[in-house]
Amino acid sequence: MSAFEGRTRTNPTRPALHFSVLSGSRVLFQICCILLIFFCRNAHVEKQREEKRLNSMATVSPLAKYKLVFLGDQSVGKTSIITRFMYDKFDTTYQATIGIDFLSKTMYLEDRTVRLQLWDTAGQERFRSLIPSYIRDSSVAVIVYDVANRQSFLNTSKWIEEVRTERGSDVIIVLVGNKTDLVEKRQVSIEEGEAKSREFGVMFIETSAKAGFNIKPLFRKIAAALPGMETLSSTKQEDMVDVNLKPTVNASKTEQQSGGCAC
Repeated sequence: MSAFEGRTRTNPTRPALHFSVLSGSRVLFQICCILLIFFCRNAHVEKQREEKRLNSMATVSPLAKYKLVFLGDQSVGKTSIITRFMYDKFDTTYQATIGIDFLSKTMYLEDRTVRLQLWDTAGQERFRSLIPSYIRDSSVAVIVYDVANRQSFLNTSKWIEEVRTERGSDVIIVLVGNKTDLVEKRQVSIEEGEAKSREFGVMFIETSAKAGFNIKPLFRKIAAALPGMETLSSTKQEDMVDVNLKPTVNASKTEQQSGGCAC
């Protein structure tokens, strides 16, 4: 064998090595393709599930917004009801609302979501001229009175008439008797509240922002009456059961000394 022939002779193992590398590349490519198909299919399934969940929701838009305006005399507890609903707390230091306050909260109810815009109005007479403009585009008017203040209850008739003047029948009106924790000082019975609600054709509920009684049921009751919410189950009766809060002697003395408002 010449030196030239030795240099030009091919290595018999090279084709096998080339075939082995090529086969390994094909296998790796196939594995990558399978993994890609798997992940794509999994992502597609997740997307379908999400679409199905969204489609299964009620006709009410997840971002449906409703304006609730709170009306009533001064010191009946409008701000306290809103604070209890928003933050689940009660502030014993009373501060009168100046003008109009605004808060917003999203409620998740069964299979639907609504955004409630809460407008807290001042009960003082000097701010009365501002209120009609906030009633005009409201979805719900919550008229609050103090069960321990009969005059605030009698004045609810004027508040209802003012709402009807501005909105006619295109508004939900809820009559709320607040401060049921003031058992010994009650001046308005629950029967009187129910009678007035029937007289004016409005909804009715009693609450105690201080004790946290019936606050959530109040807003569930409102949400169930909103346009497009007819299929929402009504508030459970067990949530509406009144409580007999007998203030202790020490608690009564403390409240009288502090002069706090049981709103």
